[in-house]
Amino acid sequence: MALSTNSRSRQDYTIGWIRVVEPELIAARASLDEVHEKIPAVEGDSNNYLFGRIGKHNVVIASLPSGTYGTNSAAIVATQMSRSFPLMRFCLLVGIGGGVPNLIGNDQFDIRLGDVIVSNPTHNSGGVIQYDLGKIHEGKQRLERVGTLNKPPGFLLSAVAGLRASHKFIDFPLQDHLVQMIKQRSNLAPEYTHQGENNDILFEAGYKHEGRGITCVECLESKRVLRPHRQSILPRIHYGTIASGNQVVKDSVTRDYWRDTEGVLCFEMEAAGLMDEYPCLVIRGVCDYADSHKNKRWQPYAAATAAGYAKDLLLEVAPMAVQAAATPFAGEHPDLGNVYWMIPRSANTLFTGRTDILEKLRLAFTPQPSSLDTTERQKRFVIHGNGGVGKSEVCLKFVNDYRNHFWGILWIDASSQDTARQAFLNIGRLCGIDSGNPEQVRIWLATSHYSWLLIIDNADNPDLDYAAYFPSGNRGNIILTTRNPQCRDHATLSFEDMNHLDLQDAKTLLFKSAAISTASWNDKDNAAERILQDLGYHTLAIIQAGAYIKLRYCSFEDYPFQLKQQQDQLMRYRPKQAQSTYGSVFATFEISATKMEASQEQAAADALNLLQILGFFHFEEITELMFLRAKEKAISLQEYYGRGGPQNEIDDLSELQISRLPSFMRQNRGLNTGEWWRSFPKIRWREMLNLLESYSIINISGNTDNLRFSMHPLVHTWTRLRLDLEIRKEGWRSAGALIALSMKGLNYGMFFEKLRSHVRAYLDYKIIDYMDGMPGLEICQTFYHICCLTHGLRDISKLKILLQRLNQVTAWTCASERSSPLIKQLTALACREDGQYQEAVEILEQVVETWERSLEPEHNNLLNSKYELAKAYILNDQHKRAAKLLKQVVEISEKTLGPEHPHCLVSQHELASAYIESGQYKRAAELLEQVVEISERTLGPEHPDCLASQHELARAYMKDGQYKRAAELLEQVVEILKRTLEAEHPKRLASQHVLARAYIENEQYKRAAELLKQAVEIQKRTLEPEHPHRLTSQHELAVAYMHMGNNYYDRAAELLEDVVEKRRITVAADHPDRMGSEQLLEEVRGRIRAEEEGDEATSSGEAA
Repeated sequence: MALSTNSRSRQDYTIGWIRVVEPELIAARASLDEVHEKIPAVEGDSNNYLFGRIGKHNVVIASLPSGTYGTNSAAIVATQMSRSFPLMRFCLLVGIGGGVPNLIGNDQFDIRLGDVIVSNPTHNSGGVIQYDLGKIHEGKQRLERVGTLNKPPGFLLSAVAGLRASHKFIDFPLQDHLVQMIKQRSNLAPEYTHQGENNDILFEAGYKHEGRGITCVECLESKRVLRPHRQSILPRIHYGTIASGNQVVKDSVTRDYWRDTEGVLCFEMEAAGLMDEYPCLVIRGVCDYADSHKNKRWQPYAAATAAGYAKDLLLEVAPMAVQAAATPFAGEHPDLGNVYWMIPRSANTLFTGRTDILEKLRLAFTPQPSSLDTTERQKRFVIHGNGGVGKSEVCLKFVNDYRNHFWGILWIDASSQDTARQAFLNIGRLCGIDSGNPEQVRIWLATSHYSWLLIIDNADNPDLDYAAYFPSGNRGNIILTTRNPQCRDHATLSFEDMNHLDLQDAKTLLFKSAAISTASWNDKDNAAERILQDLGYHTLAIIQAGAYIKLRYCSFEDYPFQLKQQQDQLMRYRPKQAQSTYGSVFATFEISATKMEASQEQAAADALNLLQILGFFHFEEITELMFLRAKEKAISLQEYYGRGGPQNEIDDLSELQISRLPSFMRQNRGLNTGEWWRSFPKIRWREMLNLLESYSIINISGNTDNLRFSMHPLVHTWTRLRLDLEIRKEGWRSAGALIALSMKGLNYGMFFEKLRSHVRAYLDYKIIDYMDGMPGLEICQTFYHICCLTHGLRDISKLKILLQRLNQVTAWTCASERSSPLIKQLTALACREDGQYQEAVEILEQVVETWERSLEPEHNNLLNSKYELAKAYILNDQHKRAAKLLKQVVEISEKTLGPEHPHCLVSQHELASAYIESGQYKRAAELLEQVVEISERTLGPEHPDCLASQHELARAYMKDGQYKRAAELLEQVVEILKRTLEAEHPKRLASQHVLARAYIENEQYKRAAELLKQAVEIQKRTLEPEHPHRLTSQHELAVAYMHMGNNYYDRAAELLEDVVEKRRITVAADHPDRMGSEQLLEEVRGRIRAEEEGDEATSSGEAA
């Protein structure tokens, strides 16, 4: 037996061993494989302890005070023991007892001195009964037992059953232990060995000891019970009921009564004090027969055999089963706190905010009154979010704050199956379960009664079911962090979608990361907001931006400029100290791409293909419909070209754009339009989107028929910057082709609004660089379509930029001669929308002249150019010329297309506009009523053309003095436009403007002012200060203010002063708009003067 010098704590001891008499202590010590150093007792514990190891178990052996016996004394020892060793799982009561021989009719229980009795549950007891606790019925002299004591814990009974079975295959089970004991301590041989069969004497029941000596030399030989000779003197082991009480049983008649009524095999005096309070097993070596012939000769050997069985049993009990077992003492030790702690690192010292989710975690996991787990179900909380958003840091912060609420806090890095397996094995080694099998660790957790918290971090693999990592059953607490939104299904409590930090917390984190003193925070507030907006409030990006500034690579104020110029470099920057797990911001996202590149799945290849394009759209509201429409247009083009149609027209698209579609959209090309979307590619498309969402690269929203997806702005930037220049060029060109194909034509439709943000983003990139190497025809076709789109969206600034690029293209050798007039016409439309009416007229007249020389009168291009020229005439106050031209267009359109054709209705609409401008209001209204009726019937009440005609009809009503009818009609139009167009859309603003004018005429000045204020605020953001539309809205708002009374005169004057100043620069002195604003300003000033004079007169009267 070795002596260990390794220091241990009280929490290292999990098994108690209680003994009473001195021989029991000697036998117990001799059974230890290793004796440990003593540990100082805790206050209030008077027990004397021996510490050691048997097999893989640390055992603490306690002794009853010398000369004390009974159930109460044993209970006191166990209570003090539990206070000193709070992680003790169970006790063994190992020692001597009085055997009960010759159970009638059952040779199995031929009990001899030195045999071992092990308490074992029966049908009517838990293995131990209390023989001196019960009731006496009238006429009877003996107690009748009342109630039962608890049985040993299940895992201990399982070990007993296993040992019992293994002993069946061993002739002499305890021989090795007894021999080893004597071998180690030869001085024990005389007393701690078998005392000889001739000294094992059993007398008849009822025959009492004679004489006063401790030997039976005076007892009658004739009263001795003759029993069969045993082949071996080695002990046998018996399993059954042990009787326990506070009185020594020295009466054979009483002994046999309990044998015959309760099946008792042994009597002892301690177990009843423990069985109901603590998990116990009683092991007794038989030292006498519980009669008056008792003596102490057999006590040492009986103690040795009991100790030998106890050692054999502990070698049978698995350490994992002990660790997983409940302790009866946890409730007495609410301060037990954290015992097992396996966390990869401390929380970041910069941790800021996230109070909401930390509070949710606290409420979910910390109500336990102690380290004992009493939950009825396994608690699982899922935290979902982008890489680098701070999921792991939230977990680190939580476990550090609430460490003592959990007996064990354990961390699994699930970024790969290998790291997860290793983490489970590390937990096993920490907790003494060195099995080499992660499943054994999960079983240990599943059967533990303690409150443990398992963090499964980086559970991002969409192909892996992380339920396999959960210990089975209903015990324990789990936090799972993931980029995969499908993992929300694992939550039994709740899940949290972690987004960016709120503004104030983000600012605080940035200031702390950059080491900005709190005194300077207010001064740098605006600069901080700019940085945060550029970083999309991304947590890791904020920390690394702060580190970059802290190291003086740039100033706080200069960072946004540096980010714009060196975005790739800054997003790959990683500080030397306190690094993130992933390193840089982009590395966080690149992990997902790397996993997809390693995958053999088709969805992964498709996702990577799509990522090359997504970086050139806007990061929000990318609609699935765009891809569907592009595919449908591609199919119709292929059918057209298959019939011999030309591919060199600028106002159509060709195989050049189709070839730019992602590979998954260029399959099944023989299918019809409707068949394609009902076929396999739809499933393939959705699988690809689901994969991207599972990595938190995109967020999907909407329903099946209106699916949309968005990206975090930094993820969006990463998708573009991770590509080399050539692949980037291909991505930009594919984005342009997708936009152009999805238009499905050049005429404005409601779908165009869904493309607004994406075409702006597409045009924000390096057009000149990305155009390099593109075929000239492809440039012309794609850009021409996007020019038409930007015109339809009234994004004139973008249209002008694109037209400049288009005009720079000289390689049009393969384009038809129709290209030049089409581009000129678009240029004229840009001038017209920008208020340059005369220039627009001049260009359009040249276009019409060109078409008239080469086209038939009814050709669509010629009619369209005349129509656009007429609109320019109207805006340029050439109303008669406009009406004359439009009559021609309407006559030809009615003859060639029919009166209900959309093109014919549009021409009639513009003709009515010309009538309005020339003062023919009733004629305009009659024509427009006809147009509106047909449009509502054929196009639907929400179609843009129908709404435009309703708007124009209301304008005709206005001019004709029918203000109420105009207002009612415009309220309907505006309500629809609020649902279908953005607030800054020119058509919506125009309708609101006319409605406001109708309110003014109806003397509803307040309602008019509300509408016009909205329009003016929007136009301040979207139009130049001198723009005619902006000045007109300001003028009308001033009119509304003037009519609202003297409290609003100053506001009206301020607006009109600005309008007059701008119009004196931009229009002639005799222009009606300028003259009207000047006259209104004088009127307002006159009212202000009159009001001031009235105030002065009132003041004078009061003074008099």
